[in-house]
Amino acid sequence: MLTDISSFLTFLSHNYTILEIKSVEMRKLKSIWVDMAQKSYPIYIDDNWNNLFQHARFYLERKLGTLKGRKTLIITDENVYKPYHNPVKQALEEWGIEATTAVVPPGESSKSLDQAEKLYTAALKAGLDRHSLLPPWAEV
Repeated sequence: MLTDISSFLTFLSHNYTILEIKSVEMRKLKSIWVDMAQKSYPIYIDDNWNNLFQHARFYLERKLGTLKGRKTLIITDENVYKPYHNPVKQALEEWGIEATTAVVPPGESSKSLDQAEKLYTAALKAGLDRHSLLPPWAEV
């Protein structure tokens, strides 16, 4: 379900520059539908990060109730980390979510059992539990 939130953040991280997170009026997002055999989902697109973050927060709060006190693990690669990590982490923390970050190498090398073990270890060290938000936040 929440793959849509993760997907639009991923899409935007490759296509737009984050300037500042501040409160703005929410407007409707454009979307592209990805139709796959096992699971279909929308990817939301907007040129305004503030609007995207507001929609993400609204969706999560509607689905989960309060976000305060929850934990999450942000998984990003080395290329995306520097330009986009801080605004995403800042937004999550402003919502009351304790965010820990795990950085993986870019490309196919990050898709390995060794990297999976490192991510499981990071999740354990962060104290994630069954109430935590886990990427891609799909089964929350």
